[in-house]
Amino acid sequence: ETTAARLMLSNSDPTNAAPDDLFFDELYRDFYRHRVSARRNINSKAARRGPIRELVVTNYRIADARCDAIEPGVGPTSHLVNITT
Repeated sequence: ETTAARLMLSNSDPTNAAPDDLFFDELYRDFYRHRVSARRNINSKAARRGPIRELVVTNYRIADARCDAIEPGVGPTSHLVNITT
């Protein structure tokens, strides 16, 4: 008997600093990739505190209009959704 496990990992989206850095999009191209807004309250530079994009990778689709879902098998994309918190 097998059990389906739901897996999720997150990482700061490298396109926050370098819009052409699609490393994780390529690495996880066989999974769902979701870009969501996250708030960072801790940073050595006050100007860098605040909302940023976080990349969430799952083996299932997150049904939430607040994130930009990229289907498995779809190559890297530079399309980013503007998410408000």
